[in-house]
Amino acid sequence: MKLPTLEQLLEAPRGELLRLEKDVAEALKQTSIKARNDAKEQIMKIAAEAGFGLTDLFGAVVAKAPKAKAERTIRYRDGENVWGGRGKRPQWVNEFVEAGGNLEDIKIA
Repeated sequence: MKLPTLEQLLEAPRGELLRLEKDVAEALKQTSIKARNDAKEQIMKIAAEAGFGLTDLFGAVVAKAPKAKAERTIRYRDGENVWGGRGKRPQWVNEFVEAGGNLEDIKIA
């Protein structure tokens, strides 16, 4: 398979380049999966030929549990509206401040 040269790519329409970019990303993903599976098969074959199982060589492999997300703290409340005080201010906070309100008035102790 002959791949296009940089000069040829520079002459291609942008839409075609974007399609190629997606195709290349998918091809890389699939070839990585295949290479990993091939490596696993080779390792298992070598271990079996030597009379070992993978647990004999590597022990029990336990997948790590995903970390739980930290509970977000609510720092400001105005009726039903709540805000943790991080990130961009929500519209209700901006409206409260513009109306002359003080953030300390709605701050949760």
